[in-house]
Amino acid sequence: MATIPVVPFWGPATSYLKFVMIFQAPPDKQATYVSNLAFDYVVTRFVAEFINTFSSLIFTDELSMHLLTTPLLYRILTFKASPERTKIVGIVLSVLFTIVMVVHMVMNEFLLHAVSFGLAVYMIATRTSKIITQQVPDPFLRKKLRNISFFGICMICPSKMWHILTAIGGYVAVVLVDLVTTGEVHEDPTDDLAWPIPPAARFIESLTGLAKQK
Repeated sequence: MATIPVVPFWGPATSYLKFVMIFQAPPDKQATYVSNLAFDYVVTRFVAEFINTFSSLIFTDELSMHLLTTPLLYRILTFKASPERTKIVGIVLSVLFTIVMVVHMVMNEFLLHAVSFGLAVYMIATRTSKIITQQVPDPFLRKKLRNISFFGICMICPSKMWHILTAIGGYVAVVLVDLVTTGEVHEDPTDDLAWPIPPAARFIESLTGLAKQK
């Protein structure tokens, strides 16, 4: 049965940010590459990527991503730092934030945004792990917080649920950075965190055998 093509309400698609799906072809034929464009406007002709657009209500796009990572970078890079270093870090991060966003928005350039965001996530993850070592004396609790950190990193992945998963990962980053930079951690904060962090932490414990070490 022939499929009637959907005419987008807003006109032809112009975005160059498209996932490409590869389907395995039979052995006697070449592989077929199908653009994500074929799956646009499935729900309604008014919205191309319906789930992606709907989830944007929870976590908006590029600007919000850097508004999340930049303050976190400032917090961890100035932890126990001198006033002079704190001032320099603040100036440098402000300049970099401005450059990245201006280039991305004015020139419609995506690579710089993606690389800078990925680098920021990496720096936050590695630096937070080091601070956990300094601020959490109990080895069991230290391992548990690192597991939660790992869960948060895993949430930041490209998918149709990008905004929702990244919002969860962002929440984990904010909570952990605030927790370990406020003072030494002596009590388990897991049960006080929002869903799905507590069940995720317990699941990781069961996989790693951490629960048996209590």
